[in-house]
Amino acid sequence: MTSAFTQFSGRFNNGAQTLNLSGLTAGQTYTLRFDLYVLDSWEGTNPSAGPDQFEVSADGTLLMRDAFSNYSLSNPQTYNASAGQRLQIVPTLTEFVAGPCE
Repeated sequence: MTSAFTQFSGRFNNGAQTLNLSGLTAGQTYTLRFDLYVLDSWEGTNPSAGPDQFEVSADGTLLMRDAFSNYSLSNPQTYNASAGQRLQIVPTLTEFVAGPCE
């Protein structure tokens, strides 16, 4: 069976993970790309159960710190994704059969 993930760090349950990189050139621009899967129970900014936050920093500089909620609408999150984009669904004709109309 093939895994759906190329790499999966796992569930951290209030834990942290550090990515250390070497061999980078000073002054060069680098891009960090990742998929964040908000699995299990995240309670956002709920004061008694949270905050459940995801944080990214580089060289001690905070780049992102947002709370996520997937548990209840009463647990707000601070993450504000970009505005949704309208999609137009266009049917594609894949076959045409000519024949008598009934």
